[in-house]
Amino acid sequence: MSGGTHLFFDLQPKPEKRRTDIWTVVDQAGYRLGAVSWWAPWRRYTFRPDSNTVYDPSCLMTIASFVAEKTEERKKARKEERVCDCKDGWVPTKKPCSSCDGTDYCPCRRPCPRCREDPVEA
Repeated sequence: MSGGTHLFFDLQPKPEKRRTDIWTVVDQAGYRLGAVSWWAPWRRYTFRPDSNTVYDPSCLMTIASFVAEKTEERKKARKEERVCDCKDGWVPTKKPCSSCDGTDYCPCRRPCPRCREDPVEA
C-alpha cells in the first residue's frame, strides 16, 4: 500500500483476464474513497470517486499525482514492449523473423526494426 499523509492506494489483485491494475483509494481510517483504474477511451488511469465523498485540494493533488505517475509507468512499459512504432495499437502476432530469434510483429507487417528482415510467413 502506498500513499501520502492522508490517502493510501491499495493495489487490488488482478483478475485473470485483466491487463491493467486497479487501486482502491482509502483514507487514514480505512474508509474507501474510490478507485484508480485504466480508462481505455482516454488511454490513461482515472480516479472514480465513490458517492458522498469530499476532497480538499491537497487530496485531489495527491490523487492526480498518483494517476499521472501510474499512467506514465504504463505507457513507458507498453512502449518498451513494442517492436513497431506504427499507430495501429500494436497487437502482437507470432510471426518471428529468422534473424532476431522470435521478434513479434505488428499487423502493419513492416520489416523487423532490428535487422530490417521481412516477417516470416506462418
